[in-house]
Amino acid sequence: CQVRPFKFSDSGIEYIQTDMQDDFNKKVEAFKPDVIAISCNDFTHNIAEKLIKGIHERHPDVHVIMGGIYPTFFPEQAIANPDIDSICIGEGHEALYELCQKLEKKEDITHIQNLWVKSMYVQVCTRPIPYIGVSNIPMITRNDLRPPTDLETLPFDDYDIFDEKRFYRPMHGKMFRMINVWIDVGCPYSCQYCAAPQLRGMYKDAGHKYLRVKSIKRLKKELEFLVAKYKPN
Repeated sequence: CQVRPFKFSDSGIEYIQTDMQDDFNKKVEAFKPDVIAISCNDFTHNIAEKLIKGIHERHPDVHVIMGGIYPTFFPEQAIANPDIDSICIGEGHEALYELCQKLEKKEDITHIQNLWVKSMYVQVCTRPIPYIGVSNIPMITRNDLRPPTDLETLPFDDYDIFDEKRFYRPMHGKMFRMINVWIDVGCPYSCQYCAAPQLRGMYKDAGHKYLRVKSIKRLKKELEFLVAKYKPN
């Protein structure tokens, strides 16, 4: 449906020409966040890691957490990044909320389910004695998966943080104002190119059912809310 030629300019949309790294640094400096939460896959993690490189040198108190498909399937590689303090395995709805609550109250965060957390550094000998050499190695707490979130309990999606231009997308050669509506999590099929089967298996091994579908009653209320607030075409 996006094959026909279209123009972003029809909706007043122009590509941002400024440098992404500079924009990110300025945003962090101005906002001064307590937490930077990154969601990425096995392609976009390279962009994310470039953006946060050396972040603790400039902002030593910020907590950087990475979630998404990449840390879920490659947790050891993800947590090894010195700029990352924790990673989220699987769903982050409840885990990220719990992390923020505990950080705000200055409570222990090392035992939050779904999270792998760097808690402290230990010194270890890097060569046999008599050579004296040490290196700092983070202690990592690897927590188990919590049960999947009940989709009926989640609030409706909030798109207020996005630029208005993000709502406009091409369809059949024209630009339309659109909103995202998701009705389920997971998939019953086992396509080899997709992450869904592996996610389903991971949760099954932990004793949980990953595939969930929102009720029609919930979807009806959600659609009415999103249409009234964001006014899609």
